[in-house]
Amino acid sequence: MKQCTYFAGWLTALLLGFVFGVPSAAAQNVVAYRGAAIETVGKAGRIEKGVVLIRDGKIEAVGETVDIPDTARVIDAQGDTIMPGIVDPYHVVPVGRSASATTRTIVINGITFRLSGRTTTTSTVFVRVADGFDPTLVRWGTAVRSGITTANLVTQGYGQSARAAITPADPASILTEPDGHLFLALTNRSSSLDVLRNGLRATPTRRSSASRPTASTTGGASRTAPAAASRPTPSRASSTASPTRALWQKVREGKQPLVVNVNNAATILHLVKALEAQKAAQVIMVSTGPNIFQALDSLKGSKISVILRPQIDLVPNSADRVNMARLADAAKIRFAFSLSLSSGYTQSQDTPLFQLAMLVRAGLARDKALQALTLTPATMLGIDKQVGSVEAGKAANLIICDGDPFATATRFRQVLVDGRPVYEG
Repeated sequence: MKQCTYFAGWLTALLLGFVFGVPSAAAQNVVAYRGAAIETVGKAGRIEKGVVLIRDGKIEAVGETVDIPDTARVIDAQGDTIMPGIVDPYHVVPVGRSASATTRTIVINGITFRLSGRTTTTSTVFVRVADGFDPTLVRWGTAVRSGITTANLVTQGYGQSARAAITPADPASILTEPDGHLFLALTNRSSSLDVLRNGLRATPTRRSSASRPTASTTGGASRTAPAAASRPTPSRASSTASPTRALWQKVREGKQPLVVNVNNAATILHLVKALEAQKAAQVIMVSTGPNIFQALDSLKGSKISVILRPQIDLVPNSADRVNMARLADAAKIRFAFSLSLSSGYTQSQDTPLFQLAMLVRAGLARDKALQALTLTPATMLGIDKQVGSVEAGKAANLIICDGDPFATATRFRQVLVDGRPVYEG
C-alpha cells in the first residue's frame, strides 16, 4: 500500500511539473532573454528589441524574432541591454616567484631596512604562464564585476601567455588554453632589445661584449660600455632556446601575434625599426597614452596594433587632455582596451564602464568603443570565432546592463560565462 502511495505522489509531482512549467534538467540548459536591446557587435549591429537564445552554454540564435522552445526558461529583459562579455587582451597575473611578496634591503646611516615590493628590473628569462599560474591567488571578483569574461593572462617580463574564462566559482576551469602568445616587456636596454631582434631574425646573431651599447630606460643617446664591465647576455634569454624557437617562428610567419609591453616612447621607435624587415609579423603593443601620443607618427602605417588604458590622458609635459583612442582611430591604428590596466579597475565602483563613457563623450565613436572592448581584442588574439560578439555559435559570454552601456550611471545586472551567471549586480 505504501508503495502505491509513493508512486501516486511521484506521478502527481511529475504532472504538476508539466502543468505549471517546472523545468526539467534538460530544459534548464535552454534560456531565452527576451525584449532587451542587443549590442551584437556583429553583422546584425544593434537590435532594439530582440531575443538571445542560449543552449548548453552557447548562443543558439539572436534576432528580433526567434523561435523559443516551449521548454526554455524565458527571462524578461525589457529595458536592459545585452552586450558581449569583455575580452581583456593583457591581464597581468602573479606567476611563480612573483606570486609571493618579495623584499629588498636598503641601508641608511648604518640602519638596515627591509622593504616589501617587486624588483623594477625587467627579466629576460622565459616564463610559461600556464606552468606557474595559481588561479586561487587572483581576485577574480574584480574582473567579473567589470564584465571581463575572457582574458589573455601574462606576467612581468618575457614568456608565453595563457587564455582564461573567468569563472571564480570553478577555479579548475579558469585556464582554457595553456599555449598562448609570446609576450615581452620591452625597454631600450640592449639586453631587452636583443631578445626582440634575435627573435625576429631567422638566424640570431651574438653581439660582441666589447661593443655592446647600453642605454637608460628613459631614452637618450646610447653609449659604449667598457669591455671589462660588459657581460654576455645569458643563454637562457636567447630566442634560440628550445622553449621559444617555435614560438618566434610563428611570430615571423604571422601565425601568432607578439604582445609587447613598451615602457617609453623611445622604445616604440626601436620596435618600429625592428619590424621594418618583417613582412608577416603581427605585433600587439601595450603602452601608455602619452607614450603612444609621442610616437603616433611612427605608428601610422605600421603593422602594430595597440592596447590602451580606457581613460583620458594628458599630453606629455602639458596640462592638455587627449583622447588617445580617438586619435588612434583617426590614424587608422587598430586599438583595443584593457580594463585591468585602468586606474579605476580595483576601485569598488558600480559603473565599470564610466571611463569608457567619458571617452565616447569626448569624441570616440560609440561602435569603436564597443568593438575595442570585445571583438577587436578577440580578433587580435585569434579567438574571434569563439567570443567577442553576440552571434549564433559563439560562447554565451554576455553582460546584461540596466541601460545603455555608455550611459554614465549604467550598472551590470548580470555577467554570464558559457551561459552561467558569474556575477549578479
